[in-house]
Amino acid sequence: MSSSRSTISTPHLSNDKKKREKARHLARQLIDSDTAVLAVLIFDREGKAFAYESQPHARGSEKPGAKEIDRIALVELVALKMGERPGQDTGKTDYVMYVYEKVKIFVTELRDADFILGMKLTRSSNAEYILNKVLKDFR
Repeated sequence: MSSSRSTISTPHLSNDKKKREKARHLARQLIDSDTAVLAVLIFDREGKAFAYESQPHARGSEKPGAKEIDRIALVELVALKMGERPGQDTGKTDYVMYVYEKVKIFVTELRDADFILGMKLTRSSNAEYILNKVLKDFR
């Protein structure tokens, strides 16, 4: 692991140390899993962040503040949950992918860990490959 990795602890994190450590460990694993993963945010179903990791020296990887991390987590949670409302016959949302000019944002639930995962990926990344890796190895 790189010692220059950017790790952020938010002040409102849960008192549950095991859950926080599990989230941090998972975030580090995801950052290390592929160079296309620029940043990882792991939060609970209430939108409270447990871990944020980013690649060292990645473009646009400046450290966001705790309030910004909370805001990002809440937006990702809403996006993931809104997909379930339009039609119950469509089933549960597996993931949400935003594609921007410079990056891709991927959001999915990690059911076993009771976490929601948000990842910032390089624009040129093979999102389907990374999605399958996450679903296979981390979900």
